[in-house]
Amino acid sequence: MPNHKVCLIVTPTKPESRNTFSDQLKYKLLESYLLHAPDPMLSGHKKGRLNLLRHQCYLIRDTTVHHEGKDTIWKLLFSPYTLADKMYRQGMSKQDYKSMKGGQGDETTGLFAIIENVVGISANVAEVREKSSLILSEASKFMKM
Repeated sequence: MPNHKVCLIVTPTKPESRNTFSDQLKYKLLESYLLHAPDPMLSGHKKGRLNLLRHQCYLIRDTTVHHEGKDTIWKLLFSPYTLADKMYRQGMSKQDYKSMKGGQGDETTGLFAIIENVVGISANVAEVREKSSLILSEASKFMKM
């Protein structure tokens, strides 16, 4: 009878580095956007909003956010594309974007829709900054507790 040795090869797995976008983190994104985006109302444009939101999210990517017990910057957590997606169509849980066709929502279910509902599309930067606490208060009504 031959003497066999068993060799076990263990492949290391990647650490769990996927960040999830909770309502609390979306709230922080909205706050960063309101306070730091150079053109938070997208200059009143109705078409091409997703691209315009991507650009604004690109411009706030170096903004600090407190996440998982430490301060970090948005670009270390998510790409501007992901941030813009939350702003455009995947807002707070109670905005019900998952019930829409494909479960992805549309421009009425994103965080930007909350801003627009509070201040209107023709608001300027000063008005958005001035009413940021009112906008955040409205956003908190859509958070899952």
